[in-house]
Amino acid sequence: MASDSPTPAGWQARYQAARRDLIQPRLKAIAGLAFTLISIATLIDYGVDGEVLATHIPTRLLVVVVSLVALALTRTSNTALQTAASLSVLGACAIHLEGMIILAEDVGGGFPFLILLGPLSALLLPTTGSGVALLSGLIVTAHAIGLIGFRTDGDTRVMALELLSLVSGCAIATWIAFASDTSRRREAQHLADLDEARRRSDDLLQNILPARIAEQLKRTSKPIADGFNEVTILFADLVGFTPLASTVEPARLVRELNELFSAFDQEVSKRGLEKIKTIGDCYMIAAGLPDPREDHADAVVDFAQWLRETIATWPTLEGHKLSLRIGVNTGPVVAGVIGRTKFIYDLWGDAVNVASRMESTGEPGMVQITDNTRNALPPGKWVMVARETVVVKGKGPMRTWAVLSKRPEKQVSESD
Repeated sequence: MASDSPTPAGWQARYQAARRDLIQPRLKAIAGLAFTLISIATLIDYGVDGEVLATHIPTRLLVVVVSLVALALTRTSNTALQTAASLSVLGACAIHLEGMIILAEDVGGGFPFLILLGPLSALLLPTTGSGVALLSGLIVTAHAIGLIGFRTDGDTRVMALELLSLVSGCAIATWIAFASDTSRRREAQHLADLDEARRRSDDLLQNILPARIAEQLKRTSKPIADGFNEVTILFADLVGFTPLASTVEPARLVRELNELFSAFDQEVSKRGLEKIKTIGDCYMIAAGLPDPREDHADAVVDFAQWLRETIATWPTLEGHKLSLRIGVNTGPVVAGVIGRTKFIYDLWGDAVNVASRMESTGEPGMVQITDNTRNALPPGKWVMVARETVVVKGKGPMRTWAVLSKRPEKQVSESD
C-alpha cells in the first residue's frame, strides 16, 4: 500500500543526488580557476618585477598544491572528499590573500578578491549553508587576527571598514548558501511528491487496465483496440444474490462482496489471467489477451474449478449459502479501451456473448463450456459430460458441456 507521503529516504536521496551532480564540475571549476589565476599572477610578477616576493611564495605554493590535489580528486567518486577539497581550495586562496594583505601590505591587490571570496564560495560550492558559514567564519577570524596582531600602524578607520565589508560579504555568502541548499531540498521534496503521485496514478491505472495497455494509454490519446483470434472468456455469477441484496445491510453487503471478489482478484493475478470487470455480482475474466498464451482454455477452466471449490467453502451470508453459475467460451474477440474518463479494458464479439449465455443457461455450481472451449482443452485432461441441447439466445440450439473435475495425472498419461 502506498504511503500518504514520500519517505524521507526518497527525497533525501534526490537531494544528495542533486548535490553530487554539482560537486565534481564545480570542484573542477574552483581548482582550475585557482591554479590558473595563481599561475598568471606569478608570471605577471616575473614579467614586471623579475621576481616574486619571498612572503608570497609559501602561500602561492599552498594554492598550487591544494588545487592540483583537488583536480586529482575530481576523478574519485567520494563526494565527501570532493566537498572538502572545494573548501580547501577556497581556504588556501583566503590564506594567500591574507598573506598579501597582512604580510606584504598589498591591500589594493588582494583585498577586493578577499571580499569576493565568501560570495564566490556560496555560488561555486554545492555544499550546505553550514559549510560556507564555516569557511566565511574562518576568513573573517583570520582577517581580524591579522588586522589586530600585525597591522598596528594601519589606519583604524580603514581597517574597520575592511572588516565590516568582509563580514558583510561573508554574511551574504552564508545566506546565499543556506537559501540555495534550502531550494535544493524543496526541489527534491517536490520531485519526490511528484514521483509518489505518478506512482499512485500508475498503480491505479494498472489496477484498472493490463500493464501493457496502461503503458500504451499513457503514450497515446487514440482509441486502443486489438483483435485476438483465440481467447477464452469466463463469466461467473452469484446465484440468488440480487434478492439477497434487499435483505442485507448495504455496508455489509458491499463488504462481503468486496472480500469475495478480492479473493478472486488475488487468484487471477497469481495465475496470470486477465480480470476484465465486475458487473454487479457478476465476475468476468479472460485468458489469451493482451498477451497471447497457448493454454488459455485450460487456464480458464482450471480457474473455474478453483472458483467452484472456493465458493463451496465460503461462509454463509445471512444463512444463505453462496454458489456460482460459471460459463466459458473460446473464440475471436476485439479488445480495447474506449473514452478518456472512467475507462475500462473491455471485450466485444460473438465469443463474449456466447460466454455470457453459458453462464446464464447453466445451473448453480456448474461450469458450462462450449464445443469451442472443449476442443481447445488438452485431450483427456478434464472429465466432462454433454448436456442436453441448450437453446442460446441469438444462436439457437447448441451442444454444451458440464465440466465435472480434472482427470488424475496418471489417467491422462495413460490416455496419451
